[in-house]
Amino acid sequence: MKLEFTGLSGCHGHPLIIINVKNSSLEPTVVEVGKRSSPFAEFDKLFNDIQKLLEGNTFKAEDLSSFLPPPYSVEEIADAKKFFKQCLNMNFASVIQMDKGLELQNSLSIMLARDAFPDDLVDRTTKFLVEFDQSCEQYESAKQDISKAQEGEKAVGELKTSLKKLFSEFIPVRNQAEAVDREIARLEKQVTERKAKKERLGERLEDLAGRATTSKQALVSAEETMKLSAIKKEQAEKTVGDIERSWESFKVGCSQLL
Repeated sequence: MKLEFTGLSGCHGHPLIIINVKNSSLEPTVVEVGKRSSPFAEFDKLFNDIQKLLEGNTFKAEDLSSFLPPPYSVEEIADAKKFFKQCLNMNFASVIQMDKGLELQNSLSIMLARDAFPDDLVDRTTKFLVEFDQSCEQYESAKQDISKAQEGEKAVGELKTSLKKLFSEFIPVRNQAEAVDREIARLEKQVTERKAKKERLGERLEDLAGRATTSKQALVSAEETMKLSAIKKEQAEKTVGDIERSWESFKVGCSQLL
């Protein structure tokens, strides 16, 4: 009988030794001897099993899996579950803002690798993990769109307030100008003085009118921008709502596990 030793590299760099046994002689096997020596049947059975073991009949390559080190330690798996449980108590925005995304992905990967999820959650968890980066990008983009839309709304509100204030100033000045016109007709003696006052008020009116015109144009432009961003804002809010609802639903499904 000839023994051949072959060295292979197993998981995580651990060497595996494969033993090949070849019969190179015509000596009778233990089974044949046992058949002729029944008083030694007990011994024959023992060495027959040993012979089968050496010939590879009972010790197969797949049996080596029980000797291989697990891909993750017990401590790593426990830490992954603990961190995942913490994330289940957070909303999606907190996970992103606190830079927990990468650690969450790692924890889910470890738990999936160790079959920590029930069958009905494996596909859903895998899908969530695969789409996580894209969801984060969509979430951040949607948040930026909402912020821009809110800034536009704020600008429109401020312009409207400014216009209302200008209008409230404009009416008294206009009334004064009209009163001065009537007064000039009645008081010719004071024409020079009243004309000067009228000129000053006219300049003020022109200033107000110029500022009002500029603000009006700005308001029109801002409203057009707001209308264009309103659709995008609605889509962004829907995206945020869908992602957050998906996260809350995912949390409910997973909270019973941990």
